[in-house]
Amino acid sequence: MKQRIQLSDHFTSGRLLRFTAPSIGMMLFTSIYGVVDGFFVSNYVGKTAFAAVNLIIPYLMIIGGFGAMLGVGGSALVAKTLGEGDERRASRYFTMMIELMVLSSVALAAIGIAILRPVGYLFGATEHMIGDVVTYGTVCLLFSLGMHAQYTLQSYLIAAEQPKLALYIVVAAGFSNMILDYLLMAVFVGYDKNLLDMTSRAFMICATPFLIMWFNLYTSSFFTALNDGMVSAAISFMRALVLPVICILVMPTLWQLDGVWYSLVASEVLSIAVSLFFLLGKRKKYGY
Repeated sequence: MKQRIQLSDHFTSGRLLRFTAPSIGMMLFTSIYGVVDGFFVSNYVGKTAFAAVNLIIPYLMIIGGFGAMLGVGGSALVAKTLGEGDERRASRYFTMMIELMVLSSVALAAIGIAILRPVGYLFGATEHMIGDVVTYGTVCLLFSLGMHAQYTLQSYLIAAEQPKLALYIVVAAGFSNMILDYLLMAVFVGYDKNLLDMTSRAFMICATPFLIMWFNLYTSSFFTALNDGMVSAAISFMRALVLPVICILVMPTLWQLDGVWYSLVASEVLSIAVSLFFLLGKRKKYGY
């Protein structure tokens, strides 16, 4: 029976792969969430609802990113403090981060719902679409505390040397999402060839960023591990907010609906340039 891997162990390539495999699986399964929602919405609700979901998803991801930020940054700080042998201070950091997560998720949900309609118009929603945008966004934001808790605590479970438990939670949440999608949307029937073509084209384009996004996630996590929170936050902020918003506002004006899908690819490519800028700029300081 293989022993449980601890953060204090000496890591070979094999042990590192064993420890990180659940986290890799967790990222893959999390990425399926949006695909599953898109599949059921496009099949059972209609093209307008499908367009509305894709339109407001970046806004919801920005809000959800705060939970991921508190999880990744906070867990690195807690792990560093534990490594220094100060368990009492590490516990205080953990409590502070959880309290901040709860307060920020409630505040962001309230603000997010209040400005949801103008944000929808800003992102290009039509009068025919705005009702679905507001409905979908409101329901998601009402449950943002659970979303933030999942994003935050899965990072702490990894720091607590329990990556498999974090994976089990994500998988359970994913299957719950699939089952509830089917139960709550299968009562709607309606599909046509034009919608099939649009869905297939969107999925093919939106799958591309997953081939390159690892580099930006790695770079942000790398600077988090070096306890350089400012650089890590700058990369995450540019990747999750600034560049996606710019791309989604500009590209649809040039390429119509395809511009919405290609904006995801463009923002990841531009984020690679940001990551390279910091990696090269900080090389002398950290000696890598």
